[in-house]
Amino acid sequence: MTTKFSIEHEFPTISLEKFVAHLNDPKLNRLLEKELDFDERKLIETHEEKNGDIEWQFIVRKSGDMPAALKKIIQSDCFSWKEISRYVPSEQCIYWQIVPEVQIVKFHGEGVWRLKKSGKGCKRTIEGEIKVDIPFVGKMVESFIVNELKSTYEIEPSVQEKYYASVA
Repeated sequence: MTTKFSIEHEFPTISLEKFVAHLNDPKLNRLLEKELDFDERKLIETHEEKNGDIEWQFIVRKSGDMPAALKKIIQSDCFSWKEISRYVPSEQCIYWQIVPEVQIVKFHGEGVWRLKKSGKGCKRTIEGEIKVDIPFVGKMVESFIVNELKSTYEIEPSVQEKYYASVA
């Protein structure tokens, strides 16, 4: 089973250059951690390659309202995963993947953020796919994960607008 999604956001007041220059700003990461609907979204590692590529790794934890089937599988009210994102400056893209911390939940998510100029601002297109390999309930778990990602990506632009308004 695989569920695909695509989301676009316009940032009319944030230039592409400014957006890219602050992608890995610790202040932005702290603001996102505070404002997004997660119990935790903590940066655990950053690595920059000689070619300019940058990789970030986060641990994300989410508890609360989850499908009963997912709670039964993970035997908890908390769902967690590692988010690995790699910014490739030459392509103006961020490639991301999510991997569960608990291997009982056999899922994988991956996709790409494409950044491009749009007027005086920039546009971000996020494409992704989630695959869950759990017989009978996989599609339901995929829908839950995709809805959580979409919800996060809908909240995130207002947080970024607030952050970018505060930087020169």
